[in-house]
Amino acid sequence: MNGNTINSHKTADCNKSQDNHRYIPFSQSDNAASFLLRDAYVCADDGLVEHDGILYFHFQHYTWDLLNPEKNPAQGERKRRVFRRMAEGTVDKTQAQWLSGKYILGISPFINSYYHFICDLLPYLTQAPPWPLLIPAHLPPYYVAFLQQCGILTLTLSPHQVYRIEQLLIPMRTIPDWNESKILVLQKYFDSLIPNKTEKPPFRRIYISRKLVRRRHLVNEESLLPLFQKYGFVRVFMEKLTIREQIMLIRETSHLITPHGAALVNVLFAHKDLRLLEIRPTLSSGQFCFEALCKFGWPGYEYIVPPQKPEFVLDIELLKNVLEQWFA
Repeated sequence: MNGNTINSHKTADCNKSQDNHRYIPFSQSDNAASFLLRDAYVCADDGLVEHDGILYFHFQHYTWDLLNPEKNPAQGERKRRVFRRMAEGTVDKTQAQWLSGKYILGISPFINSYYHFICDLLPYLTQAPPWPLLIPAHLPPYYVAFLQQCGILTLTLSPHQVYRIEQLLIPMRTIPDWNESKILVLQKYFDSLIPNKTEKPPFRRIYISRKLVRRRHLVNEESLLPLFQKYGFVRVFMEKLTIREQIMLIRETSHLITPHGAALVNVLFAHKDLRLLEIRPTLSSGQFCFEALCKFGWPGYEYIVPPQKPEFVLDIELLKNVLEQWFA
């Protein structure tokens, strides 16, 4: 199918739900946007969905009524997101490729972000029916490999293509991102998938570098390494590790320092006594997402915001103060 690939790896981890499954876990409200859509159109690149005159974007997070515009907000984030997307072009139904069967939408604008992959998609998949997951062609290969290890059937959609889907389930994003139920479900799922066999208490001290990515990396990182080494910290690059390797590493970690970035979502798998320092470029980086996450069980979390400069740098004295406090 135009280069599409179906990965048919299945394991006992798949939920054997009935085909009429409509349960969307972790929702704090009964949102009618998150249900089974019949005869829906999907853009393969960013997951924009059109069904019966309604647009669904970022899964169901930003909906828009094309037939009754008076029902839409006159201002705000939803309008900005939808208008920005519609300026790139709407769903071209005339070129849609038919896809029969039942599928789960696994495409959204930020699905390549490890944070959104873990936060928005995986919690739903742990309790979703065993239907194929629609994924974009640009999804990182190690994400695809991990989904296959989870026993999730995947269907890669061709880029720049619109599909007409016979039946489609849209995952529901939680608002806010984190709650206790969601965290427990993820932890239980990963414990079953990647058993924690070590009996040793956490012992690793790691600094997660963002040197290999374009955004939010400390430009003076090299000058900080001697201080990290003095206190027994090892620099790691999460981009070089598989998801399984990241989880196993974090389970063994007792002290963690990192600039703000998606890898911090791995705190889900850390010991409750973890000492964690997040270095934020600005106070509101990520809309306080990791602060919100750590409130559910990691009291050793703290953050610092270096004085604003043209470049993202951390004064060595700020770092020294934290380390001296930790290891006094």
